[in-house]
Amino acid sequence: MRKVVSPSDVAHFFANQTQYEATNSGRTFYYEGDKIYSYGRHFCIARIYQGKMLFTKRTYSNSTSKHVNHVWQASRHWERVMCYFPRDEYGTENFNHWRDDINAQLLKLGNARKPELYLSPIKRLIEEVKAYADFMGFEIPASLYDIVCSPDIELMLFDAAAKIKEIQDAHKREAVEKAKIEVEKFRNFEVSRIHGTALDIDYLRVSVENGFETSQGVEISIEEGLLLYAAIKQGRLKRGDSVKHYTVRSIDSKMLVVGCHNIPIKEIDSVIDSNTEMLKKYCEQTGFPMTWATAINEMQQ
Repeated sequence: MRKVVSPSDVAHFFANQTQYEATNSGRTFYYEGDKIYSYGRHFCIARIYQGKMLFTKRTYSNSTSKHVNHVWQASRHWERVMCYFPRDEYGTENFNHWRDDINAQLLKLGNARKPELYLSPIKRLIEEVKAYADFMGFEIPASLYDIVCSPDIELMLFDAAAKIKEIQDAHKREAVEKAKIEVEKFRNFEVSRIHGTALDIDYLRVSVENGFETSQGVEISIEEGLLLYAAIKQGRLKRGDSVKHYTVRSIDSKMLVVGCHNIPIKEIDSVIDSNTEMLKKYCEQTGFPMTWATAINEMQQ
């Protein structure tokens, strides 16, 4: 009996139950009895159970995908029941994953210009839920039951999609309003940074103590900020240039993308315009070679 075999043989030995166990040479792909694994027991690819094969829907790395494909090809003679975790103690987790996947598809359905494209994958997921629950003798949980067991599946799907879209839109509006409050706190120096803004852009402020600050907590001096502003306005700042240890990824008339920052040009203009007197006074007091007047003159050339 050979225990160390090729990956293809591991899959075929398992699918045909040729022997109790086998592994590839690195023991990254192996089976023991009725279960076959990729890189350990945390990733069970398939399980032979009561005359059928429970088969995972999960994917992971490229190598695990190859292992899954080996088992799929070797087990074509089996009736397969699809699920995420082919072990009966993970029944709840399987249903939770189906719920999340169905809800994700319902959201696409609600936003789709061609909703019919999303009906087929949702129906396939529903059929998987039914087949798994029936085979394992599990009760379909309430979070899935209304959709899965609806007498008019399509009507239920469109109704559910509309409700999910309405809820998501409400959450987006709420997140934007919360983000606006956080922006105001940042501008007023009540918080040092903004976490997870729903607006997906970065904000600026400036003070004598800390210079220019971004809403992600990055600081540059007033001198560096004014030189950078002049370079932006003169069109001298280009993609690939460095700002401190950050690289300019793109710049146009509307947006400066530098490092992980997305800073609207109007935000840069705004922080300069609203702090003109403070910046001018700072330049005069420090004797900064680029006086405020010089900066303006250079920008207008």
